[in-house]
Amino acid sequence: ETPESYESRIVAQIGEEPDRYYNRGTIVRTEDEIREHEADIWQTAELIRLARNSGRWPRYVGSCVNYGSTCDYWSVCAEGADIMSEAFSTREPMTADKSPTAGNSDARVRLPVLSASALTTWRTCPRKYQYAYEMRRRRVGEESKPLMFGKLIHAAIEQYGLHGIDAALAIANGAKDPHDAAHARALLRGYHARWADSPIKVLMTEKPFVRPLRNPDTGGVSRTFEIGGVVDAIVEET
Repeated sequence: ETPESYESRIVAQIGEEPDRYYNRGTIVRTEDEIREHEADIWQTAELIRLARNSGRWPRYVGSCVNYGSTCDYWSVCAEGADIMSEAFSTREPMTADKSPTAGNSDARVRLPVLSASALTTWRTCPRKYQYAYEMRRRRVGEESKPLMFGKLIHAAIEQYGLHGIDAALAIANGAKDPHDAAHARALLRGYHARWADSPIKVLMTEKPFVRPLRNPDTGGVSRTFEIGGVVDAIVEET
């Protein structure tokens, strides 16, 4: 199948059931849910601190294989590879220049940041968290095709919100595989057809944030971690 016919087929399929492929909804969080969420984060941070102090990072073997592929650190845990070898590189941590105080005269050195990804990784496997977020080691090599495609769509949607459909399609056309480019164009064209008239204005994308981690019971501020990450998009309903 040529990339062109592949794209046409996907567009036609989307056109038959657009609501199957594109959905938006309002998510409401109650105060009780927020408090429970804060308690979950605080308790997870306490477990991470305990692992740091003890030097023990248990493995969870139920996460060695997920979504049909082995963990990036399989070679280290199961085959005795060296985490400090050239198979892995060191990733820079989130720094003060990405914090809300950056540029201010009183900007301070920030604590290590717990992001949603870091918390999820800990809950998936503490040993994986150690390698990825304590040691900051990430596997070198080409990413999986689904991950690369997901990043392509993510970047294209970001450009769509800021600059429109032509900018998004230009990102899609940058895919190495012409069929991936066709697939991405079809998804973006469907997205544009479904949401072009929605009353939403994108104010900013990829917005970093950092805030204190507080004990939900006492209100005390953690001296070990802060909470932070990157918001995909901040929008305004017009």
